[in-house]
Amino acid sequence: MLYNKHIVKELVSDFKSIYRNDRKVLITMMILLIAGAVLFMLPILNLNPAISKTWVRYSDINSGYAEGGWWYLMSFSVLAALMSLGHCLIGARLYTKRGSSVAMLFLIVSIVIVLIAAAYLLKILGRG
Repeated sequence: MLYNKHIVKELVSDFKSIYRNDRKVLITMMILLIAGAVLFMLPILNLNPAISKTWVRYSDINSGYAEGGWWYLMSFSVLAALMSLGHCLIGARLYTKRGSSVAMLFLIVSIVIVLIAAAYLLKILGRG
């Protein structure tokens, strides 16, 4: 069962605790969500389904850029949405179970990962 009332109640209480007690963690979560939303929108805004092949990957190994279907870029959007939302939920649980400093570290590392993914995506989109 994907939906468990007990887990949802715990998450709601975690977020209420963060909202009441620690604005720095809350602001860091908002920054993560905004960065994830930007990464979510980048491929969508640069989407051109009329083109059958588009630049989708970059690697320093072999030929560099690779072409593929436009739908491949949508994996960045799915990754951004799942990661930013999921990491905010994990950060809330870490705040309750391990404390503010562990949650902040986790959220900051998550923001760095999203920024690296955005830089990677921008490099791909700039090629096309």
